[in-house]
Amino acid sequence: ITVNIDRTAPWVNYSSSWPNIVRFQDIGNWYFTMSGRVGDAGSGVTTVEALLDGGPDLPYGGWQTATLDPATENWSVDYKLPINVVDLKPVPNPSGSYTLTLRATDKAGNVVTGSYQLINSY
Repeated sequence: ITVNIDRTAPWVNYSSSWPNIVRFQDIGNWYFTMSGRVGDAGSGVTTVEALLDGGPDLPYGGWQTATLDPATENWSVDYKLPINVVDLKPVPNPSGSYTLTLRATDKAGNVVTGSYQLINSY
């Protein structure tokens, strides 16, 4: 019997496009479409998650799971920005500077994170 142990984390990156456009759709929700590449030399990638954090003055939508295409090593997510938590109304303008953090996990539980600075506009 041969046992292979995967101790190597996957890799993940963001394929930036300029300008970064936030779009308004669906009964008052803002979305930011992101994509990139991901891979793993060992057990294979199970999840890619994205987190946009604009600090205390901009919306924060928590970790959101991306769609994976293992055959092409591509991921994508329509990141949904939250409504205003104070009055439950849509954020009027989510433009601003955000930190994008990506997290990829492989089947063995190895995790990698990476961060990118983004400036979004609508």
